[in-house]
Amino acid sequence: MNLTNIIRGTIFTGMGFLSSLYISDNVLSPPKQITPVVEAKEEERERVGLEEIQESFSVLMPYIDHIETAIERNKDIYPVDPLLIAAIVKVESSSNAHAVSWVGAAGLFQIMPETAKEYGFNVHITDDFKNGWKEWRQYIRQNSLAERYFHQNNFERARRMEISSDEHHRKATRFFDRYKKDLLNKIKGKSQEEILEIDQRFHIPFAIDFCIETMAKNLRASNGDLRVAIAAYNAGLGAVRKYKGIPTYSQTVIYQNKVMNAYNKLKKLER
Repeated sequence: MNLTNIIRGTIFTGMGFLSSLYISDNVLSPPKQITPVVEAKEEERERVGLEEIQESFSVLMPYIDHIETAIERNKDIYPVDPLLIAAIVKVESSSNAHAVSWVGAAGLFQIMPETAKEYGFNVHITDDFKNGWKEWRQYIRQNSLAERYFHQNNFERARRMEISSDEHHRKATRFFDRYKKDLLNKIKGKSQEEILEIDQRFHIPFAIDFCIETMAKNLRASNGDLRVAIAAYNAGLGAVRKYKGIPTYSQTVIYQNKVMNAYNKLKKLER
């Protein structure tokens, strides 16, 4: 599949009113005339789909050759559809290269600091991030205890655990918020070359390499099951192996549904 052709307009062929739009220098140009060929609701859905795919691809456009090279490099692990990479970008970061989640996942592909370090990235990690995770783990522990005591009808202890867990949650939120602000201040106004010295999760070529290699490994481990591979990107291969498929975490189930929906929309536009 030639990603360049897809981005330059191949995907818009034969799409009703979309076929009267054209791409010029990667910018959507207005048609001279649009003849409605579908009902208003369907037309609106297609228009939104077009806007979404442009948004997903716009940030990747300068890196087309890099994407294709990375896919070729990892093809022996498992072939990766470039449209899947665009779908992940859309869901992970809404195509925002400087996105940072409230728990510190960063960049187009929302890579967590510890995961990035394992991959060999230079990552900006502070005490605020470390303390945030300490408090978060305590929150999870206290919350679990509160639930256990509640089921044992020990409501007084359950309430104490609940109060304790809420306090740990507030502390974790404050630490993570400070880490996010510090991280964004570090990369503000920096070039991609300068970002290499700060936090490589924001370096788009490095992040692309990470995503493509990770998805190739996930696809191989899941025997090509796309939904399971996507779930593994969110929850990790360990969780997928433990549950022998898509983990029952609500976040992961919702995530893989979103990525599949975005991917299927891109595949439909491709046709």
